[in-house]
Amino acid sequence: MRVLYPTGIVTQYFGRNPIFINKGYGTWGLAPHGDTTRASYTVPTGRKAVLTAAFVHLIRVTAPAPAGEAAIYVYVIYNGGSSYYLLQDVFNTGAGQQASLTHGGMIFLVAADSVELHTLDASTGGTMAYRGHFNLVEFDP
Repeated sequence: MRVLYPTGIVTQYFGRNPIFINKGYGTWGLAPHGDTTRASYTVPTGRKAVLTAAFVHLIRVTAPAPAGEAAIYVYVIYNGGSSYYLLQDVFNTGAGQQASLTHGGMIFLVAADSVELHTLDASTGGTMAYRGHFNLVEFDP
């Protein structure tokens, strides 16, 4: 249902049948692995969404030998392209090393656009811990 102001202007997106969505992933002691999708969301037909926030954090739990890139990132795939929304990676070998990023910028998405949370660790040996999530508001166009 659309709510109109007396002038006929459509209300803000958060007033059009909103659904608040939080997708996330967390683990501890994960062995090296290739690029893996951990959480995803696709805007359904007849709806729009706004990506409102994201958080990513990674910790080198045990030292690798040798170290490779370890990363966690939020990726946006939209009509006509794709881009990293938030990316945090480390190349160090020290156990206990950690890094995190938070972002609160808004990206508006249309039907069939998607958001994904990925992890990867190209090291040989060692383990990682990852935490990440992203928040969206889905609404009627």
